[in-house]
Amino acid sequence: MTTTRLQHDYSTTTTRLQHDYNTTTTRLQHDYSMTTARLQHDYNTTTTRLQHDYNMTTTRLQHDYNTTTT
Repeated sequence: MTTTRLQHDYSTTTTRLQHDYNTTTTRLQHDYSMTTARLQHDYNTTTTRLQHDYNMTTTRLQHDYNTTTT
């Protein structure tokens, strides 16, 4: 049984999206700089943990999902 945890943190303030993915092996880091929108992807592979941190504009939603797979 593997426990998969997905944490979504959506912070809306300016157009910045940061994705932090923890998975298994191989690490890819993408840093995209645009005019008003900055996307930063940090993929860290180690076990089944996905963490998404989204910074956007106004309204903040935080989702914390704990799931289990067999």
